[in-house]
Amino acid sequence: MIKYIDALKKYNEGSDKWCMPRKGSEDYLKIRSMMNKISQISEISQKKMKDKLDLLNVSGRNNNCFFNSIYLILNETNNFKLNSGYNLRKFLYDTFLKKDMIKRTIKKFITYLELVQFYINDNMSVEYIAQLLSVNQREIKSLKKAKIMEINLNKQDETEALLKKHFTVLGRMPSEPEMSLAIDYIKKNYNIVVLSIILNSGNDKTLDIMNRYYKNKHDINLRKSMKIEIISKVRTRIGEKLENVMKATGSSRLLHSANKYNYGVIITDNTHYQLLKINNKVLNSITDLRNFIESQDNSFSFSKTDVRSSS
Repeated sequence: MIKYIDALKKYNEGSDKWCMPRKGSEDYLKIRSMMNKISQISEISQKKMKDKLDLLNVSGRNNNCFFNSIYLILNETNNFKLNSGYNLRKFLYDTFLKKDMIKRTIKKFITYLELVQFYINDNMSVEYIAQLLSVNQREIKSLKKAKIMEINLNKQDETEALLKKHFTVLGRMPSEPEMSLAIDYIKKNYNIVVLSIILNSGNDKTLDIMNRYYKNKHDINLRKSMKIEIISKVRTRIGEKLENVMKATGSSRLLHSANKYNYGVIITDNTHYQLLKINNKVLNSITDLRNFIESQDNSFSFSKTDVRSSS
């Protein structure tokens, strides 16, 4: 509860003379009433400030999980017309191949395609190449079928023809260039910055801890320590990603215009995708995101929901 002296100061705000009422007097009772009201407002405010986190476990056929995640983010806007992650993926591929985009698309893909050529030429197996590039074998087989080893990557028409064939193949896990182009498109056309947070790489076992958290429903103390560890890691990684995104824009252009963007967070291990919902919102302002990152409160409600898609 708020202290009497603080309520007294509040009561005397704007007065020329300081009022120090006797105990039991009318003014004294008014101050005591103020103490109760301010305390109640403070308690309500603290409850509202307590963060609620939901992990939307996004699934889908044909390795569309990343695009289904993007679809769920865009679905929060009022001017988005497509009805599935599959259709979004198809729309984006058509967009990437348009005349005004093709040079940028090839520029994004060129290093990736050169690596595939190099690895195949070095007689590496499809399985090993896929592992090195964080994709699935269908992705590498598709490029081989499109005759990547016969393509001169310095020629735009040949590279464009390769990508046209490659983009139509179902079941491919999207490569880094595909995801990067999609994220850039969403930022430019919808003022949404997608932060893709990779967990469970190297010594990071956060997603494993998440799975154990949901399985150990009856061990309250274990779940509490796991929850604190999970939230701490997620906060740190979002903060790092946000800082890197701002630096990558050159100077601090995004930093100066950060308020015009909304922010969506995807958590992934490059195979499974989970959309982070903060306080019931898939999209958050820069202020909401920074408040979450900088918060020291660990008393979160934390839940996981499976979001299934037929495409």
